[in-house]
Amino acid sequence: MRLLEVVMKQCKRLRELGPDEYLGTSIKRCPLRIEHVVVKGHRVERLTMPCSKCVLAKLYRSTYLIGTPTLTSEGEIRFIVVENRAVRKIFQEHKEDLVSVKQVDPRQVYLTPRQRQVLALLASGEASNISQVSRHLNISKPAALKLVRNALRKLARKYMHIE
Repeated sequence: MRLLEVVMKQCKRLRELGPDEYLGTSIKRCPLRIEHVVVKGHRVERLTMPCSKCVLAKLYRSTYLIGTPTLTSEGEIRFIVVENRAVRKIFQEHKEDLVSVKQVDPRQVYLTPRQRQVLALLASGEASNISQVSRHLNISKPAALKLVRNALRKLARKYMHIE
């Protein structure tokens, strides 16, 4: 399975907005539609995009989106998708909207069972620090620290696109 990190320009309706006016993207499953949440004046509005024109909706129908699409500091939308033939076709149709497409190693995105276990320990309150994690898993403190750090890095990369 090949994963692609995609950076694309915002749709035309969103390009008119300032960077502080965009709050996020919401994907509604039934019926499929993309809603961009924006600030207009002193109120929050949802801009619903027609599915036939929205690149994200086309990708959502054709493949899996990993994590949540986020907005970069340059005003572009970044997300991770699973590559397939339909995705390549959509990219060909919308070349002008793409800023970059690069392959991502799945090991940088998905958590291992052990990383899920350590995050569950921390989230449930069974362990509140690295010493307790190391005791609970019967590993050294440096190994526990590395396990937690790598798990948090993957989560940040997946959901916030922080390197």
